[in-house]
Amino acid sequence: MEHRIAVVPISTYRLQFSRRFRFVDAEAIVPYLAELGIGSIYASPYLRARAGSEHGYDVVDHNALNPEIGNADEHRAMIAAAHAHGLGHILDFVPNHMGILGLANTWWFDVLEWGQASPFAKFFDIDWHPQRADLDGKVLLPFLGDHYGQALERGELKPRFDGERRMFVVSYYDLEFPLAPQTYAPILAHAATLADGRASGALRALERSFECGGGAGREQAARAKDSLAALLRDDSSAATAVEESLAHWRPHGGGNGEVEHLHALLEQQHYRLASWRVSLHEINYRRFFDINELAALRVEDAEVLAQTHRLIFDMIADGRLQGLRIDHVDGLFNPGAYCRLLRERSAVLDQPLYLLVEKILARFERLSKDWTVDGTTGYDFMNEVNELFVNARAEGAFDRIYTDFAASEERFEDVAYAAKQYIMRNVLSSELTLLANSLTRIALSDVRSSDYTYEGLRDAIAGIVAAFPVYRTYISGGTVGDEDRRFIEWAVVQAAKRSEVPDDTVFEFVADVLTGKILETPHARYDPDDVLHFTMKFQQYTGPVMAKAVEDTAFYRYVRLVSLNEVGGDPRRFGAPAATFHRRNAMRAEDFPRTLLATATHDHKRGEDTRLRIDALSEMPGRWRGTLRALSRIKRERPMVESMHAPTRRDEYAIYQMLVGTWPVSWLQSDERPPEAEIDEYLERLCEWCLKAIREAKLQTSWTHPNDAYEDATLGFIRGLFAGNASQLFQREMQHLLGDVALMAMVSGLSQVVLKLTSPGIPDVYQGCELWDLSMVDPDNRRNVDFALRARWLGEIRRAASEENRIRFVQELLGEWPDGRIKMFVTWSLLQLRKTCAQTFLSGAYRSLRTGGRHGNSLIAYARDQIVVVAPRLVYPILGRTQDGMPHLDFTNEYVALDAKLPRSYKNLFTNADVRIDEDRRGRLSAAKLLSDFPVAVLVPAASPPGQG
Repeated sequence: MEHRIAVVPISTYRLQFSRRFRFVDAEAIVPYLAELGIGSIYASPYLRARAGSEHGYDVVDHNALNPEIGNADEHRAMIAAAHAHGLGHILDFVPNHMGILGLANTWWFDVLEWGQASPFAKFFDIDWHPQRADLDGKVLLPFLGDHYGQALERGELKPRFDGERRMFVVSYYDLEFPLAPQTYAPILAHAATLADGRASGALRALERSFECGGGAGREQAARAKDSLAALLRDDSSAATAVEESLAHWRPHGGGNGEVEHLHALLEQQHYRLASWRVSLHEINYRRFFDINELAALRVEDAEVLAQTHRLIFDMIADGRLQGLRIDHVDGLFNPGAYCRLLRERSAVLDQPLYLLVEKILARFERLSKDWTVDGTTGYDFMNEVNELFVNARAEGAFDRIYTDFAASEERFEDVAYAAKQYIMRNVLSSELTLLANSLTRIALSDVRSSDYTYEGLRDAIAGIVAAFPVYRTYISGGTVGDEDRRFIEWAVVQAAKRSEVPDDTVFEFVADVLTGKILETPHARYDPDDVLHFTMKFQQYTGPVMAKAVEDTAFYRYVRLVSLNEVGGDPRRFGAPAATFHRRNAMRAEDFPRTLLATATHDHKRGEDTRLRIDALSEMPGRWRGTLRALSRIKRERPMVESMHAPTRRDEYAIYQMLVGTWPVSWLQSDERPPEAEIDEYLERLCEWCLKAIREAKLQTSWTHPNDAYEDATLGFIRGLFAGNASQLFQREMQHLLGDVALMAMVSGLSQVVLKLTSPGIPDVYQGCELWDLSMVDPDNRRNVDFALRARWLGEIRRAASEENRIRFVQELLGEWPDGRIKMFVTWSLLQLRKTCAQTFLSGAYRSLRTGGRHGNSLIAYARDQIVVVAPRLVYPILGRTQDGMPHLDFTNEYVALDAKLPRSYKNLFTNADVRIDEDRRGRLSAAKLLSDFPVAVLVPAASPPGQG
């Protein structure tokens, strides 16, 4: 490459690629990203995925680009443009699983055609010998919309010849499944009886070829397929005979005999077609969570890893890729070994690699340095910074408000435990069965544990998984780490407390297996390989259960303050002091100074500014309670559905919070009713969120068992908020509350940007979030971004910021804060500073600074080398407006104390004002003076920027 690009970016910008945003679109905005100050493009997956994929995680070919996003030339042009502007490139990579629906995944298709004889059979995590004898040697395919027998009888399963692929397949609507070559013989034999002499002879010859060739060798079968395709193309008699023969296997509602013909043919295949509901209990291939269409890969196998990473290593080798974001690292058999291998391989290629893992950490958990990664994708930071803007002192008040309104006194830990048990019973039951079978075999291998029954062991595993405090442990043989042992022992104790089994020694047995202690038993007959294999499979199970039960269930059931219900978050953590944030930042600076810092992602439940609005409610519990009472007095229809109101009070409470969080900014500037087109657009988004929320909660409705009556009534309730005479009262109450909430969230939003762009780590700007982000859960957070508007505004900001009177400019931005330019200005200013002072932000010291005064708790301050950062938080008590309506923070005696190591003279990055520290005031910065013109401050030493490079 012509330009040597920095491996570790100074910042990143996440782009969501799809058929609506392609390589050429990304190339077009490279100049804008460069002007903004971005260091690397951080791309969503763009390898070949299922046709029409909106996210790219359903990869069907790891060694090809997605043609819907662009071709190789367009990809190279995008990379070249980025490098020409000094931008690197990081790719979100999916090593765990592949999309398997349709014909695009040739590896999976080959497994279905050849079964265990396929060279790709080992690529997928398939149990070829499950408990059910009729599935021995077969893979269960739960892709039918109804029971298998009913699909047969209705003629929905149709064998046909695919001339393009030279093979017989069974079609089910738009899905196709290959027939094993050795099962072609009966179709051809029957066709031979229907054809004329010459065609009949040719068909009989092919019949014999497939009888011996199907199982004898792929090459012979391939030649026979070629001959068959040629015969059917060139001989109309043969083609007609084969079509008539296939009709013999297609039921037409004429009786059971027709069904039996096709059933007998399908029974000979290397798969069994079944209703999608069967997957809840009997699926025998590992999936990505509970998604049947995504089959897990065994990248722990050297050949599988080599075949799935060819293109990635090529892109690293030739400099197209500077970094990888590893999706769902906890799904891997051995995450640490995988990450180390990537690092070693890039070293062999003489190309250093920036390596991130998508890893959700509990607040008491730390990422292992042994993995040799640069850090996580930033969910931990996203929640830590959010906690700064939640008033911890209001927790008791919110408990009472939530209990009174929603009539719920449940603790989150109980909600999460119940959700895990639900998921294991109803969603991931088949995986639990495989674990129980494996553990039963281990128990039976030694007489001392032979009395433990399958049911008892299954219940014990479920109880331990439900109590597991982290996503997973990382035992891979040898000595079990202290942290892993502690997590296992804690879960075992909690599971035993909740259990009602008569023999609770079963929990001790499971713990001994998981920690390997069982192998230390004198004269034990346990197979060490079996014990380790069970442990590592158990580790692959706890993560999906945690994700499906907590993120995708409990977070939608427990809605006390939904801004805390974020990916990687803990709803029990009702705010945190500045000291906690400082401690976490110091740990990052020490352990993972290059980790990613995120405040919005493609997976977030609520946009980064949506969360802050809902956080603001914690500062005004009295007003929130009053608003809820007022909304309850407004007469609206809540019909009865199955002896309950729809929506339930719990769902209604969540709806009101989302309205606060996402109420369009433009509506705040007028008391008039918004235009109907805007209302309709907003309602469409809100109803899409609500439908997902109530289905994910799995209480009144769900994805698998939709309750149409409840859903219709709940969505009707939302639409009713904006219809009729009552809508005026509703809008008035919302506007009254949001007048202050939105202003508080604006200040918090600027602080959040400042903290992200100056804390230890690499800040990521999620696409479009340089302006206000009031998005909801996906797919709302993946909508198209108006980059033309952003480029135009950035140009205006750059020109205006260069003028001499900076104070007038920032005051203008502050007065017009709803348009979002103020957030872009702060983002741009700090990204430019990061480029100028790269070493300070990449490796500079981090020191917390003491704050004081009456509302000293409303300030957070620290130094990066000699740069000083000051940001407000919890501003409700000091939020005011000037006479001309400008937002203003009414600080009085609040201050930031600077130690003697810091300079005495600064420039305010945002206002360009000179800031001098008066020694007579003991090195204190007055918040009232510092933040009088602009709500946030970053101070750069006046002499020369530190860490310039």
